[in-house]
Amino acid sequence: MRTLILGAGGHGRDVLVALRAHDRRHGAREFVGFVDDGIPDLERLRRLDAPFLGGTEVLPEHEGAGFVVGVGSPDARHLLATKAREAGLQEVTVVHGQATIGEDVVLGAGTVICAGARLTTNVRTGIHVHVNINVTVAHDVTLDDYVTLNPQAALSGDVTVKAAATVGTGAVVRQGLTIGSRATIGAGAAVVKDVPAGATWAGVPARPLYSSPLEE
Repeated sequence: MRTLILGAGGHGRDVLVALRAHDRRHGAREFVGFVDDGIPDLERLRRLDAPFLGGTEVLPEHEGAGFVVGVGSPDARHLLATKAREAGLQEVTVVHGQATIGEDVVLGAGTVICAGARLTTNVRTGIHVHVNINVTVAHDVTLDDYVTLNPQAALSGDVTVKAAATVGTGAVVRQGLTIGSRATIGAGAAVVKDVPAGATWAGVPARPLYSSPLEE
């Protein structure tokens, strides 16, 4: 399927790498170009032979094409995905050919799995989940919509990460825990307790830096 990437920054280029190395067992992908309402680094795109199509106003011109969102912010991913769907595009999954996807793994629409990521068994993702390079996701894990797992994060078995939460680079989460919606786990943290919705935790062991009265 002809596929656009929404977001032409650094993470968008990471998504392009994954798309060009996409595991065709998850469907064929043909990169069309980047869409971004900001001002991208055109020289970096040129070196990747990656066309820049313009801002989101061009989306209706590509009705029927596929899209994937290449931005790290869960809120921005949600906004861009909504615009693309309203313009008649459909989200596609992208799985780098060097990722390991085990048995009984279900990936939601728009999910991106980068190189070196490992998902073992009975893993479920919602829509537009991003699993970055060298992430480990063990058995019986649920990643709700718009979750972000940054590079080298490691989730033990039976972990649930609620919608729009972010697990930072190199963070580890102990078995059986829940990370609340819109929570943020800092880089290198060791999570040994459930994390409430909207909270920011960091450190070893992870402790709250900021709390929000969000409800699940």
